Amino acid sequence: MVTNAILIGASGIFLFVLPIRTCEMLGMPAFPDREWFARFAGLALFALSEHVATTSRSARDKVFARMAVFMIFISASIATLIYQAPGDFTGWRWFAVISGGLWAFLYAVTLPIKTIGLQDDESTRP
Repeated sequence: MVTNAILIGASGIFLFVLPIRTCEMLGMPAFPDREWFARFAGLALFALSEHVATTSRSARDKVFARMAVFMIFISASIATLIYQAPGDFTGWRWFAVISGGLWAFLYAVTLPIKTIGLQDDESTRP
């Protein structure tokens, strides 16, 4: 989850700081509010990355499992929406689509491993 949080955060920063360039790299066509949209999406992605990072480091197994299920949905949805977005298919767009699908798959594969392999020990929790 930490690696995914870093990638999501980097994507959010690029969208927020370089909105037009990032949209061009993804092959998105120009539209009137593209810069505002990209900055808003970047801010939302950065917030999501912080949530994922915090959950991966300090959440109990039940919360971790719920977050993993949530991230399966989110990663698959982002990959699907980027694939369906209008515009040209660039290398960066394919990278984003494949990365989102891969992360959804990795969360689905590791979800049972984490919840079966590690159990909370209530005596060590604050």
